[in-house]
Amino acid sequence: MTIKWTTPRGSAVELELITSETISADGDKVKTPCYKLECRVLTAPKLCLHAPTIVTHPVAGLCLREIVCGRETLVPVTAEVADAVTAMVNEYRAEMDRRNAEWIKGVREYDAHTARMRRAGYCDDPNAG
Repeated sequence: MTIKWTTPRGSAVELELITSETISADGDKVKTPCYKLECRVLTAPKLCLHAPTIVTHPVAGLCLREIVCGRETLVPVTAEVADAVTAMVNEYRAEMDRRNAEWIKGVREYDAHTARMRRAGYCDDPNAG
């Protein structure tokens, strides 16, 4: 799913929700599932925001924001696509929250199992994982 717009300064912007990608596995092309949100400024090829958030800037209005290494990057969103962009970012954030909660649940189950096995006398070695 892709949303395209032009900023007030004339930069072409593309926001894409990527759900699968093709990778090279020792020369074989393999399509793998993934879940990424990328915002590319097409007039500045090196500017690509990964998993941006939505903020309201006092001058620019609604913007996509990413902070990398202490440097903040803002990309203005036009009014025509604001609702669609907000919905896409919120959908991405909800899915990532769900996946993170699932991962944390698995880690807690693993830790509980490991503690139970240590109490039962297995894994007495303190250096064991």
